[in-house]
Amino acid sequence: IDTVQASAKVIAVRSAQADAYRARLPLLDPATRVRVERDLTVIRQAESDLAEALKATPDNAALARLYESTLRQEFDFYDTIVRATEPAISRITI
Repeated sequence: IDTVQASAKVIAVRSAQADAYRARLPLLDPATRVRVERDLTVIRQAESDLAEALKATPDNAALARLYESTLRQEFDFYDTIVRATEPAISRITI
């Protein structure tokens, strides 16, 4: 898979996860929702800062790893919120 295809796939996955996150966000109490949104803003700002740094030094492997790690944090964050707001019955496995 080339870089363009990988980027498109990441964008599609991020979009789907963000949609699920936004759909579940109203299920959180207001104080938790504020904290969650603040935390997501921090993650997104880190992504933005790392992306800018990578533009200046595209061959910097450490920055690339940090950027990938931050993307994973965003995806994990979305997943955590979606899972936390699932109805209890759907989380029970037999």
